[in-house]
Amino acid sequence: MADHVFTEALVSLLGGANAIDWDSAGTNLKVALVMTNTTADTVVDAKNPADVTMDEFDGSGYARQTLASPTNNLDLANDRAELDGNDIAFGALGNGTRAIQGYVILFNVDGTDANDLLVMYKDFASTINPGGSSFSIAWNAEGIIQLANA
Repeated sequence: MADHVFTEALVSLLGGANAIDWDSAGTNLKVALVMTNTTADTVVDAKNPADVTMDEFDGSGYARQTLASPTNNLDLANDRAELDGNDIAFGALGNGTRAIQGYVILFNVDGTDANDLLVMYKDFASTINPGGSSFSIAWNAEGIIQLANA
């Protein structure tokens, strides 16, 4: 298991093929919860959700959430750009077939796995069975994704 920005998304975030303008992405950035059979944690070079086993969460009350207010922030003190957005709230979720392992952020091109773009994958500290509880993701105070000078 590993946290990463998908290689194809790095090109897109830097303005290359299928460029993603984080500030104007608006309702096109989606957050999907994935369960323990996902391969999104290991297939770093995947481009689309169809290129991995998403194993998207299947518990009651679940739907992909839109990343609201995506923004670019410049952190000159640390020589990096930080991509951020509002925290995500999923509401009450029933348990799924398997525990939740992490999440995927994707760029919604047209809502199909063959065309949407994978942006990043992140593990949770431990797997989660929501059991009817409200579920939310609070982003790191320094951004969801950081692009830094080496």
